[in-house]
Amino acid sequence: MRIDVRKFLFMGVERDRKLFFERAQELGIIEFIDSRKAFAHGELPKDIQDFQTAIKVLSRLTPTEQDEIDESTFENLDHKATRIIELSHQIENFHEEERILKQEIARVEIFGNFSLDDIAFIEKESKRVVQFFFSKEHAEVEAVNDPNIVFVGNAHGLNYFMAINKERIFPKGMVEMRVERPLGALQQRLIEVKAGIEKAEDELHTLAHLNDLLHAAVIDRFNAYNLDNAQNYVDFVVGDSLFAVEAWVANSDVDAMLRLTDQMNIHADEIAIEENDRVPTHLRNEGLAEIGEDLVHIYDTPSTEDKDPSAWVLWGFAVFFAIILGDGGYGLIFLLLSFFLRFKFPNMEGMGKRMVTLLTILSTSCILWGVLSNSFFGIKFEPDSAFRKFSAVNCLVEKKTAYHMTQKDKVYQEWVERFPTLKSVSDPREFIRKAVSEKDGVLSYDLLDGFSGAIMLELALFIGVVHLSMSLLRGLRGNWPAVGWVLFMIGSYLHFPSILNTSSMIHVFGVDEVSGAENGLQLIYAGIGSAVVLGVIQHKLLG
Repeated sequence: MRIDVRKFLFMGVERDRKLFFERAQELGIIEFIDSRKAFAHGELPKDIQDFQTAIKVLSRLTPTEQDEIDESTFENLDHKATRIIELSHQIENFHEEERILKQEIARVEIFGNFSLDDIAFIEKESKRVVQFFFSKEHAEVEAVNDPNIVFVGNAHGLNYFMAINKERIFPKGMVEMRVERPLGALQQRLIEVKAGIEKAEDELHTLAHLNDLLHAAVIDRFNAYNLDNAQNYVDFVVGDSLFAVEAWVANSDVDAMLRLTDQMNIHADEIAIEENDRVPTHLRNEGLAEIGEDLVHIYDTPSTEDKDPSAWVLWGFAVFFAIILGDGGYGLIFLLLSFFLRFKFPNMEGMGKRMVTLLTILSTSCILWGVLSNSFFGIKFEPDSAFRKFSAVNCLVEKKTAYHMTQKDKVYQEWVERFPTLKSVSDPREFIRKAVSEKDGVLSYDLLDGFSGAIMLELALFIGVVHLSMSLLRGLRGNWPAVGWVLFMIGSYLHFPSILNTSSMIHVFGVDEVSGAENGLQLIYAGIGSAVVLGVIQHKLLG
């Protein structure tokens, strides 16, 4: 649920300021306001940044047994965090050098191993220039007719050459290569780099046991940092003898806050919320709604005038997750995974426990949707399969087939023209079974597949309309035009089949195609008009 917050002004003696802020932080129910915005965009201290970076590095390693959290060891973690970051940078640099070395080796290995000193000696003593070239494999080059250019070999779709001349030459169709390090030196350096990677990774793995300790330490540093910032939000009155600071407190926490101020001899008065104040949204949920609150924080924080959408978001997320995944078999795998996590970590609490519960909800919704849509690991079941008896989609396919058979409409005529044997069929199930084709020995139930796909598409559209309508009506008190937009969506759903010249499931369930389209068009106009009128009434003409 969303709890309204109230704005308070706290005043006290300067000597009690530090202790008051420490007690308030421990209580965790007061959000102090920085009226000067002095610390709104301040950069985090380097030690906190280092801890966060070190945690990211360690989180990529294989989990290992963690050290017991002892606050007395927090001060010694700075150099270890620095070392973790150094090792991470070393490994990244080594990997980059390894990539470059492999490219360079592939470029020069065709020439074999030689000494650059020997090449320099030959050039000096013989007064000759040694050059290396490459060309495209099928390119025409002058090397064919030049006895001073030696063909070395081909690799990677290129031809390689070597030349020894009195002067530097530039043969047509060839590109000169610079060999800064010979093959042997490159291979030796590659061995050293791989050894450096192995050594750095081994040392990094020896520090993996600090992950939990670093998490606890960074929370401790954040608390100290936020406490220091909050203490600077105050204004001083009567010289420097008294301090004053504003803060937000949730309605449900006012009594606890007043007990704290009474104990500390701090004076607290509720003050008016100003028009330009940015009022925080305070959500507090328990049970499954708390899982929904976690999802809400991922998307966006609701307005202080909105209702708490946590429960709605949870069930809406579960439904749409099931539709997107669309397979009960994968849902079963997720369910088994959630059971394994509960068995492996029986004492899990907090966010971890809520995430496992969310996984259980999502997997269950996927299984239910798989049963309703008759989808398990993409396996296609025959129309007479026992699995289809529980399928809501299969039931809708039969109703849709019966509707078209009764109407003898264009859809029916198309299927009869495609499968002439269907003309004498009067039973919908038999109609579905006989609308079958064969390719490479594999039977394909064309009508069943086609109607199932259309129904799934329309079902997703229908669920979307219902979801949006319920969301709009839920906030109707603060958004009157929502009535108009709900009418608009309903009208669109009724009218658009006539634009697309197709049938809809609403026709299968008794809505006349002609009158439904006409009424839908009227609802579209009425919805737009009422949305505009109600918007003007609620928010005035320029609102």
